[in-house]
Amino acid sequence: MSQFFMRSNKWLLAAALLSLAATALHLIVGTPELMHPVYNSTAPAVSIATVEVMWNGIALLCVVTAAILLYAAVKPNVAYELSLAVLAIFVGMTGLFLVIGYARFGEFNSLPQWQFFGLLPILITVGLFRRKS
Repeated sequence: MSQFFMRSNKWLLAAALLSLAATALHLIVGTPELMHPVYNSTAPAVSIATVEVMWNGIALLCVVTAAILLYAAVKPNVAYELSLAVLAIFVGMTGLFLVIGYARFGEFNSLPQWQFFGLLPILITVGLFRRKS
């Protein structure tokens, strides 16, 4: 196990773990706060089902990106390309939270998830520049 850590890119490994933590927070904290009101709403069933698919799709996205980052952390020959793809996803997610939060509420803190998703691109970028750290 220590060889794994010695040979891995610690920054990409940290990003992978953070992506898994995002999944846990998303499902454990977010579901009761955000999805239960949707489930209890009078919205059309197809709207509720669509929101549910999107909600679980974000969880899936976080798990898959964690797996990709974990692989990139131990495979330096593909780390750059894989990490760039994941970087684009999380920069986009951060941007969506910022733009939609500002458009809907006139400020950024109403959707504070951008801070969490924004940390991932920072870790990935450092990992790309410090490939053997």
